[in-house]
Order: sequence, then structure tokens, then C-alpha cells
Amino acid sequence: MNATGIKRLAPAACGLLAGLVLALVASGTRAAEPAPLFASDDVLDMTLAVPLRTLIRGRTRRPEVEGTLSYTEADGAVTELDVEVRTRGRSRLELCSFPPLSVNLRRGQVAGMLFDGQNRLKLVTLCRDTPGYREYLELEYVIYRMYEQVSDFAYRVRPLRVQYLDSERGGDAEEAPAFFIEHQNGIAERVGMQAADVPGVPLAALRPEPLATYALFQYVIGNTDWSAISAAEDDTCCHNGDVLTPADGSTGAVVVPYDFDQAGLINTAYAAPHEDLPIRSVTQRLFRGFCATNELLDATVEKFNTARPAMEALLDAAALSDRTRADALQFLAGSYEILNDPEQRQREIVDRCRG
Repeated sequence: MNATGIKRLAPAACGLLAGLVLALVASGTRAAEPAPLFASDDVLDMTLAVPLRTLIRGRTRRPEVEGTLSYTEADGAVTELDVEVRTRGRSRLELCSFPPLSVNLRRGQVAGMLFDGQNRLKLVTLCRDTPGYREYLELEYVIYRMYEQVSDFAYRVRPLRVQYLDSERGGDAEEAPAFFIEHQNGIAERVGMQAADVPGVPLAALRPEPLATYALFQYVIGNTDWSAISAAEDDTCCHNGDVLTPADGSTGAVVVPYDFDQAGLINTAYAAPHEDLPIRSVTQRLFRGFCATNELLDATVEKFNTARPAMEALLDAAALSDRTRADALQFLAGSYEILNDPEQRQREIVDRCRG
């Protein structure tokens, strides 16, 4: 495997803001249309030319380097944008041969183009160039799309085929799949809220209906690596989730989830539950939702039942081996079996809720 781990090709304060009091509402918010970049699910071909060696060797120092991003517009014109790129992440920053990246664009260059409205984007990269890791990437992309089926408070994602060029050393391009994640400000604008940089969120400040959906979805995909009320280590709230608050204080806060690589639905080789949890494998489901939303459970399950065909269709259409697809569908079916069996639902969800 080469240094980047990708295939060689030809060139080419435990509270919200001080004094913020939020009323609870159970009604949802209909999201507006996404920005042009996230209005399509078609794979976008693009070229990213940056000093790859500097990025990869200095990954833990998170160097910010300059480069260019180029792609072809719908009319056939090739557009080249100036970008600043840095490494990001936590566990994958150490684990991956090719780390996840953050791409910063210049707003003045993107007006009226595909990247109109975009500034800083998370780029989820191919961690290691093996068939298994390619499927991990595909499944994580699908999970983001699955969450869209049950929640308006879901990050949009755009699949990519990226040609990486090392601007320092030259040579052939290296191609790999990847995907962009919508910025926090992008979803905030779509749902009429604002991004909040806070140390934590009181449970009582969270909108019940989105919280119930959020927690049940994490259970369905077998993910315990999240928090809707607190941060991990020194980060702002929340762990693997971003906080949105209303601009006028008239509704409750919402947490938007991201980073699903620890989900049992994917079952990566490196995934493991936290040592404090009473499970030993990520394929063991554990409900970590809150008792405060139990009264919404029936309605939430019904919403998930309605969305099930769409979720299964996303897995059916994914670029997966027959074995991996069958395993993912079987894992999903196991979750639905529990949701729709009264005794199992009581035992595995209602009785395990957190106060």
C-alpha cells in the first residue's frame, strides 16, 4: 500500500448560552431545500491538489495547507477553486492511512456555482484502501441517508470520486471514494435555526420528538458512540453531534448526529463499545435514549416502520458485496423485530431508558 492508502491511477457550561430558556414543543420543522452541492445524490468527480505528504506526515499537528479543488460544472465547464485543507477527526486521525479532511473554500469564488453557499466542509475519506474499508465508507454514507428518512434534522451528504494530486511531489493522481458532509450552518439555515457552540445541553432543553427519533435511530443502527447532552473530553457539545438552537428562542434545541463508524450496522474491524457500557461488541444493541421521551415511542416506531422500505432500498442500492449487504439488512431487520414486538420493546428499550 502506498503512503496514502489509495489506488494509483493515470493523472487527472453544561448549559446552553447564559440566560437561554427554551420551550419544549413536539412538532417537527420542515426543512427547506438543500444547497446545490447537496441537492443531488449523484457521484461528483473532483480533483484535490494539495501537498499530501505534508498533510499525512503531520496529521496529528493538523497542518493547514493551500491547494485547489477542481470539478466539471453541469454545462461542461471545468471550475478550479482555491482551498485550504487540514486534517481532522480523533480516532480515525490516528487509525487511518489517509486521514479525514476539512476543506475550506472561499465564498467569493463559489457564488452561483455548484459550491454556492459552502465554506468549510468535512471530507470523509477512504481510511485504508482495502475492499472492507471501502464498504465501511459506503455503509457510513448510507447511514447518513437513512437518517434523512426519519428526521429533517439530518446532515446531507454528497458522494464523491476524488483524484488526489500531490502538489509538492507531482506524479500520478490517486483516486478514492469519499463524501462531503453538509456544514452545521447549512442545516441550521435549512431548518430555520442557528448553530450553537455550547459546552452542554440540559435534557429539558431538547425538543422531545427529534430527541426520540435521534435516540431510536442510534439503537436501530447499533451505535452507542454518542451523547445528546454532553461533550467528549474538551470538545463542545455534543459527542458526535452538533447543537442547533432557535434564532428567537421560541422552540427547543436539537442535536444533529454525525460519525457512525462505530455502529454495529457497519461493524468495522476497529469498532468497540466504551468500557463502561454493559456490552462487549458493537453488534450488541443497547438503548441509550431517555425515559423523558417514552410517551413518544409508539409514534416514533410507527415513523420508523414507514421509513423501513426506503432504508432497505438504500442498502440494496449500495456498492456492497452480497455478503455485506445481506449482513446489513439482517442487522436492520433484527432491530425492527425488537421495535415491533411489545415484549422485546418493553424489555430492551422502555426498561433500559436513561432517567
